[in-house]
Amino acid sequence: MYKFLFFSLSLLSTFPIVLRAQSTEQSLVIYRSNGKEDYFASSGIDSITWSCYDTDNQLHEQRVAVILHTKDARTYINIADIDSMKVLTLPSFCPDAHHPHAIDLGLPSGRKWACCNVGADVPEGFGGYFAWGETVEKDSYTWDNYSYSTYIADDKDYVCESLGDDIGGTGNDVAHVKWGGTWRMPSRDDYLELSNNCEILQTDYHGISGWLFTGPNGNSIFMPAAGWKIKTTYHDVVNSWTSTLYGDPFKFRYAYFFTGVSLFNDYFFNVVYNERFSGKTVRPVNQ
Repeated sequence: MYKFLFFSLSLLSTFPIVLRAQSTEQSLVIYRSNGKEDYFASSGIDSITWSCYDTDNQLHEQRVAVILHTKDARTYINIADIDSMKVLTLPSFCPDAHHPHAIDLGLPSGRKWACCNVGADVPEGFGGYFAWGETVEKDSYTWDNYSYSTYIADDKDYVCESLGDDIGGTGNDVAHVKWGGTWRMPSRDDYLELSNNCEILQTDYHGISGWLFTGPNGNSIFMPAAGWKIKTTYHDVVNSWTSTLYGDPFKFRYAYFFTGVSLFNDYFFNVVYNERFSGKTVRPVNQ
């Protein structure tokens, strides 16, 4: 899937190098001795130099730190903390930088998936967080500020207004409202088709953790671990709304969303349901 270009630390420590991007999909990856990885988009790196000052600003007789120069910042990394460095040519999901794109994954239905989330301008961007059926982001997500809930004092509970069994393509569909055309929120069945027909790989893309979904025809989309929000807290893993209401005919409190569950050091994806007031991302589909 990736093409690798290896650098040895012994080579890197002998002379300074300048890295220029040949493609916006190239990334310099620094593998640290503690097992962590740092990803830097090659297009954002101006140069790489070396320093006799370490990250604690202590002066040494020899070069002890790598400095990555970008337009906005300089990043210092101690050489002793680096295990290896590589330049990865990451998979290209889009024909150009004018997002969003409808990516054909070769799914049985012919459904095409967006390259990025609603509110994001790159595939790895988290985008916006929305309560189910709402089309505007909020600072926090609670039952009290959900537009379609009413508190019933006698029951000491909330009841939700029914927006229909499926809000795809309606005025409550944030993908359709924001992007127009034939873009819409994916249904529960859309996500089941995606997970059942794609190879799913946990990976990083431009330094963002997430999952790569590769369809039967070899095309891919990347979904970042954007998590979800209740009040102002977000949690890792993919959590994206579907357009499908969960079958609760009395209170209409729940809707289906797509998520991963960690089990035995691996992730398994499925469509489950959650309370509608929580803030989740949306990855649109197109016919």
